[in-house]
Amino acid sequence: MIGKITAISITCKVCNKVFAMNRREIMWYSNMGYPLPKRCPECRRKKRKEGKEHV
Repeated sequence: MIGKITAISITCKVCNKVFAMNRREIMWYSNMGYPLPKRCPECRRKKRKEGKEHV
């Protein structure tokens, strides 16, 4: 159980930008069984785009 967390700040492992995740996002990742992201939304978008170009 996540408890009373309302939001957390995470530092992107790629660009070192600090991004926030709210309780709803944290709960979504938790409920889906995924670990919390280590990349900011922009870096995640870039990585997904790169992956689609190589298909």
